[in-house]
Amino acid sequence: MKGDSKRKPNLRLKHERELRGWSQGDVAEKIGADVHTVYRWEHGITIPTPFFRQRLCELFNKNARELGLLSDQKDENDELPLDEPLPEHPSTSTTLSAKPTGKAPVLDLPQLPRFHSTRYKLSPYLFLLTAIVLLSAGLVSLLILPKLFLSPVVPFPTSSSPPGGSAPPTSCPQPGTARAVRTSSLRQYSGPNIVYIDHEYSENGPSTTTLKSYNTRSGDITEIMKTSNGSIGDALISKDGQWILFTLSVYKYGNEQTEVQMIRVDGRDLQTIFCTSGEFTAPQWSDDQKWLIFTTARYSHSAMKVVYLLNLTSGVLQPELFPEPGYNEKPFSWLDNTRVYMIRSYDNSPSCPCRHGLYLLNINKGANQNDSDLKWIKNLDENVSTSHSTDSKFLFSSSCQCNESGFSGPSSISMQPAEGGKSSTIYSNTSLAISNIHVISKTTLIFWEDNRSNLTGSSSQIGRFLRTPANKQDC
Repeated sequence: MKGDSKRKPNLRLKHERELRGWSQGDVAEKIGADVHTVYRWEHGITIPTPFFRQRLCELFNKNARELGLLSDQKDENDELPLDEPLPEHPSTSTTLSAKPTGKAPVLDLPQLPRFHSTRYKLSPYLFLLTAIVLLSAGLVSLLILPKLFLSPVVPFPTSSSPPGGSAPPTSCPQPGTARAVRTSSLRQYSGPNIVYIDHEYSENGPSTTTLKSYNTRSGDITEIMKTSNGSIGDALISKDGQWILFTLSVYKYGNEQTEVQMIRVDGRDLQTIFCTSGEFTAPQWSDDQKWLIFTTARYSHSAMKVVYLLNLTSGVLQPELFPEPGYNEKPFSWLDNTRVYMIRSYDNSPSCPCRHGLYLLNINKGANQNDSDLKWIKNLDENVSTSHSTDSKFLFSSSCQCNESGFSGPSSISMQPAEGGKSSTIYSNTSLAISNIHVISKTTLIFWEDNRSNLTGSSSQIGRFLRTPANKQDC
C-alpha cells in the first residue's frame, strides 16, 4: 500500500505531446493553463480537473484513458507500451446546466474520495520543516509580488528579424512597382499606445528622427525606430493598433527620395513597400488594412500629379485618378473600405466645369478614373475642417472667418449625410474660430477654438468636446 500513495509519471500524456513536437509551454498556451500545471500532470503529482481533462482530450483527439488522465489507472502508464492501442473506456464529462429560473449555473463535479487524516500524520520534525518552508515562501511572495505589479512594461525588442524566418526586405523595389506587406500578429499587445514622431536637430552632428510610442496604461515611452539617414513623416496606425505605416525621406545623389515603410509596434518586421523620387503626399490607409492611396508624380521629376492605389496584400500598384489640368486631387480620409474623400485644390489655371471642394472617389470603379467619376459632396475653403462619423453615415464640417489678419469668429460646426445632402448647424461660436474637428467615438467629437492674430503674433487655443446628436436620421 506504500507505493499506492506515489503516482507514476504520466508517460502517455508526455508521449502524445512530444509526438507532435510541442513543449509543455505550447500545451499550456493551447488549453489556457500554465507551464507548471502541465509539468505536474506529466510527473504524476496531480491529475487534471474535469475542465482541463476535456480540453486535453480535444487537443490530442484522444480519450481520457488513452492520455492517462483517469485517477483509477494507477501504474498503467508503465504497464502498457506506448505503441499498443489502449482499451476503450468511456470518458467522464462535466456539464454546466443553466435553468430558466434565473439561478446561477450548477457545476456537477464527481465526488472526491475521503481520506483519513491519521494516514497522512506528519512527524514533529517533518511538520517543523514544512512550516519553515511555507513561512519562507510567504516572505518571498511579499518581497517579489509588489515589484511584479509596479514594474514598468518591458520595452519592445528592437530586432527587425522575426524569429525562425527571414527578415522582410528593406531595400526599394523596382521603380514604378511595389511589394506586398508581410504581417504577423503580436501574441501580447501592451496597448493602447499613442505613436508619435520625435525630431532631434543638431548643429554639430546629424539630426535624428525617432518613432516612439507612449503607453497610456503604464506611462512608458518606447523607441520603435530611430534613424539619422532621413526624416520620418506621415505616420499612419493600423486599425488593430499593431502596425505603423510611414514615409522616410532620404537624400541620395543630391535628390530627395521618399520610401514608404511599415513596422510593427514592437520594432520588428521593418519593410519597404514603395519608393519614389517625385513628390509624395496625402497617404491614407483603409481600415481593413488592405489599401493605401496617395498622390505622387506620374514620372520622376514630373509636374503631373496622379492618385495611386496600392493593394498591400498583393503589391499591385495602379493609377486610380488622373486630375484635370490645373487641379490637384489629394486623398483626405477613407469613408469606408471602398470610398475615399478627396480634396480638390485649384492651381489658378483656366476655369473647370467641375466644382471645387470635397469629393468622393469609389475604387470599385477601377483604375484610370478622371474627375467626372468623382461625386461632389460640398464646397470647401482653406479654413474648413471635416471629419465623418464612425458608422460612415454623417459628415461634420467646421467654418470660421479666416483672412490675412488671422482666425476669428463667428464659426460653426455643421452636420450632413456622408454622401452629400442638406446640412444643419449643431454648434456655433460668435467670437472664436473653430480651426479643427475630429470624431473620436460614436457620440463625441473634439474640436479646437482659436483666437489667432497674424498682426500681433498672439494666439490662444482651447480644446473642447461636443456630443453629437444621437439617432439623427435626417440632417
